[in-house]
Amino acid sequence: MRLKGAQGLACISGAILAAALLPTSLACAVEPATSPASGGLGEVTASAPTTSDEEGGATIPDELNRPDGPEGPAASPQGDAKAWDGAGAPGTAEDAVVHVAPVQEEGPAASDEKEAPAASDEGEGHATEGTAPEVAEGEAATAPEGGVVETRPSAAPEPMEAKEPVLMARELAAPATNSGKAKATSRATATAQSAKKAPTAPVAQPSAKQALAEGKESTLSYDDVHRLYNPNSGEHFYTTSPKERDNLVHVGWRYEGVGWIAPRTGLDVFRLYNPNVGDHHYTLSDEERRTLVHVGWRYEGVGWHSAGKGGVPLLREYNPSAKAGAHNFTVSRNEDSHLTSVGWNGEGVAWYGAATCAAASVGSEGGSHEVRSTQLDGGSYLFLPSHATDETVVRFTDWAGDLLRPYVQQGGRESRVDGPLTLAALRRLGSANGQGDLSLSLRMAPRLSPQSLTIMRSARIETIYLSSEDAKARGRAYVEADPRHERKAKVVVSAVDARGGVIYERDDASKGKLSTVKGRGNSTWGIGNKKPYQVSLSKKADLLATGNKENQSKKWVLLANAADPTLMRSSIAYDLARELGMLGVECAPVDLYYDGEYRGSYLLTEKVDVGSGRVDIHKLEDDYKKANEGVDPDSLPAAIRKGAGGLEYSCVPGVRDPKDLSGGYLLELDDAWHKGEKSWFSTQHGHFVLKNPEVASEKAVLHVAAAMREAMANADKGRFNLSDGYSFDLDSLAKTYLLNELLKNVDAFGTSTYCYLDAGSKTFVWAPVWDFDSCGGTRTDHYDSEFSRYEGFSLINGAWVPRIAAVRKRMGEVYGGQLSPLVDKVLLGGGSARGGEGQLRSIAFYRGELAASERMNETVFGITHFDNTVRPFDSWAGNVDYLTTWVRNRNDWLRDGISHAGSPNAPFVYQGFDYGMVFDCEYYLASNPDLRAAFGGSPEAALAHFAEFGMREGRRSSRNFDVRAYRAANPDLDRAFGNDLSQYYRHYCQLGFKEARPVR
Repeated sequence: MRLKGAQGLACISGAILAAALLPTSLACAVEPATSPASGGLGEVTASAPTTSDEEGGATIPDELNRPDGPEGPAASPQGDAKAWDGAGAPGTAEDAVVHVAPVQEEGPAASDEKEAPAASDEGEGHATEGTAPEVAEGEAATAPEGGVVETRPSAAPEPMEAKEPVLMARELAAPATNSGKAKATSRATATAQSAKKAPTAPVAQPSAKQALAEGKESTLSYDDVHRLYNPNSGEHFYTTSPKERDNLVHVGWRYEGVGWIAPRTGLDVFRLYNPNVGDHHYTLSDEERRTLVHVGWRYEGVGWHSAGKGGVPLLREYNPSAKAGAHNFTVSRNEDSHLTSVGWNGEGVAWYGAATCAAASVGSEGGSHEVRSTQLDGGSYLFLPSHATDETVVRFTDWAGDLLRPYVQQGGRESRVDGPLTLAALRRLGSANGQGDLSLSLRMAPRLSPQSLTIMRSARIETIYLSSEDAKARGRAYVEADPRHERKAKVVVSAVDARGGVIYERDDASKGKLSTVKGRGNSTWGIGNKKPYQVSLSKKADLLATGNKENQSKKWVLLANAADPTLMRSSIAYDLARELGMLGVECAPVDLYYDGEYRGSYLLTEKVDVGSGRVDIHKLEDDYKKANEGVDPDSLPAAIRKGAGGLEYSCVPGVRDPKDLSGGYLLELDDAWHKGEKSWFSTQHGHFVLKNPEVASEKAVLHVAAAMREAMANADKGRFNLSDGYSFDLDSLAKTYLLNELLKNVDAFGTSTYCYLDAGSKTFVWAPVWDFDSCGGTRTDHYDSEFSRYEGFSLINGAWVPRIAAVRKRMGEVYGGQLSPLVDKVLLGGGSARGGEGQLRSIAFYRGELAASERMNETVFGITHFDNTVRPFDSWAGNVDYLTTWVRNRNDWLRDGISHAGSPNAPFVYQGFDYGMVFDCEYYLASNPDLRAAFGGSPEAALAHFAEFGMREGRRSSRNFDVRAYRAANPDLDRAFGNDLSQYYRHYCQLGFKEARPVR
């Protein structure tokens, strides 16, 4: 920010249906296609269930403990393998030895020659009745010719003792029944300053020995879990037994490959069989097992074991319409999403499969940071920060974190990795795509199916690490389980620039010097899977590395941008505000790692707060703290009361007042969430929350409320910047409205709109701007398409602002003299375009800055949006292109439309149909001179002509819609509508825009 003072600133749910034979109409409920990339799973086809079922629930334990002791003796290296030293760590990464052997194909193909089994065919379709699945006996490891160690499973140990999960099933049916139911430095300058601080040579990376000094070698063994499908009953069957697999394939079951890999030790996964419908069920819950046995299911023993949370999540879905095959288990998020989209009930994580994981030790000037891989759809992804180098050391681990020596497949050969490797060495063992991602095919043991590991690396941006003091009890899950953002977790915070230079590294857990993190936000916190946070540092710092000491602060915000498929709308708005000379929020994109796990691309911003480098006014909150020593103000209750004219307000009667209540006050205009706050008041133009001080007495609330109402009355009379009464600052009000109107920010003047009043001042300054993640033509939840189309004035909550003549005049001056040229020449300019103040850059610049980070973010979360926004385009580039086009069209429209600010918009609804997405009155008349000559400037006549004749004639009516291009780009519509062009216009209005259909 800049300027000073008044002028600147897991539960699992579901019933198990049991009935007689499965009807033909319900056969083949799920049939995934084989796909090596997803563990043998690809696209699925499913029929939607026809009946509903009441949900129940089961709880998975927080920790799935691994065994305390080794399973058996580890196979020793043979031939030229490098032996492990006494400390359990090998030599350097460069010394790691690989053993080469031919790749062996595994698993039979499904046979189409045999007749498929009947749904209840116990003799053929059910290989094992009342017995546990076959488990191969272990043999001692042997060393075949060539020096390659061939590992075979050793004898299984005694079952481990584990905490049982609790199943709260509401409906468990018996087999015999059918019961389904203030001076800122630009980002460019900051980058340059950061580069000066960064070392000229690459930061030294940890050696392999350093990376593994505390590790121990894994002694676990594993089994492939085979997945088969019965096309008659719709049942999926899972087994670790190759013999049972082959028997079922022989009688007509379809083999769908290896579903996942299971460890031979861990929590028991029980297998049960319903003899009436030939259906199997699998559960981690002993209570569920006992309940099913009680109602007639046969217990067949332990099918396999579950790994811990570091493994691959097995997702469970339930079909309330099916009798057999009612449950499905999959590692594929795509399969899970598809089934739930057609009516299956998603029941969360059933258990965990084993995984070949990876961990990297990424060096910086301050030391090294561990980054662990993430499990996605059965494969592992290692997301590396910008400051990772070719010398970054990567080690392989099992799901429990112990060191693993996997086998790497490449070009028909198989290599065993005996130690950690640098990224450069790994590149020689894998394959890279055109974007630099490194893919490896790994086996945990020779017999097992391969698993994929993909290594991706960010670029150009800063990295934030949050490391919990107690990751198990008070890690990320603890913070995100609190909807009110009251839980604070202690963390070590590290900030590292793109070259490895340290920005912040001041926390010390050994000395109890820790920062804290908590949740923040409203919609994003409640809707998104990617959560926003507020970080409070143990010591003030400038996490943005601007070089400006005034920007040092303890409080910082990490915005998730989950509603914005471009991840750049907020950056553009904040930079544009500061380019206009407003008190603004400084920000920069960062990659976030929380307890070693990559959490996505975030926007690091200053917190809207009172303080040096933020809203630099007198901090009345500190006065309240002094006046209430020994009292926790947050513990005092608030009271809602009515004042003059029946206007409500909320205050904290029990708090003691300081002597001076003139300021400073930081207020948020917030009609949406004010009732969740302690101190607020209402006015004729909305509700204002006291953000600082948050806990205020009745006297203070009434004082600032009276001042605000007086300023509003003066504004209605065109009186601003007064010295003899309370008023608004004209320039900041005009710019705040104009910037929000340019980007059609639906939240403006309804929520997330700030102003402040300094101590001794009579002037309210409107700043800083905030919350732009769902602007720029994305919102679809308002009538008449106002927030989606580029034309028109849409800030309904702020309509009172441009009705004031003085504000309209100032808006026109700012738009013509500053804002419009900035949009044309900088925001829509080339990659090197930059505003005169050095704050705003081009969309092309933001695109290049974010590209690598966005790709990693998209891999984890997809291209995200909320239900009240347009469905995003399938590619990030498509969404950025849409934003670019929308901004260009919006600026073109405002160039002529700004003079009409404050006037009611012309209607776009004709005979009950909203044509707002495809009709721009001024553009329609300008593009069709014959109509302008006939109708003049009448919007009513122009709209009527368009609806009655223009659409059929295919006339251009909007900058962003060409009916012929829309027809050509959507062959399915061409087949449906043919030459009836009016249908294409109406389709885009009703569905096409929301579906992000191409228009060119």
